[in-house]
Amino acid sequence: MMSFFDACHIDIWDVVENDNYIPANKEGAKIPKSSYLINSKAKIFLMCSLTKSKYEKVHNCKLSKEMWDILALAYECTS
Repeated sequence: MMSFFDACHIDIWDVVENDNYIPANKEGAKIPKSSYLINSKAKIFLMCSLTKSKYEKVHNCKLSKEMWDILALAYECTS
């Protein structure tokens, strides 16, 4: 999954794992990025890879991190 996200945009996986991702520059100052766009792409990538039953659990989520956490719990229970 991580490779798919990285291939599309290097920051997308960070949004999925870490929620609102804002990178820091070399001095440690936060650099605003279009995290809304990155989050939206991450959500689409997640939704496109889901079965209908899993999609129904997460389609109303606002953040990709929220989706990821719900899916992690769902798949953890089935493994």
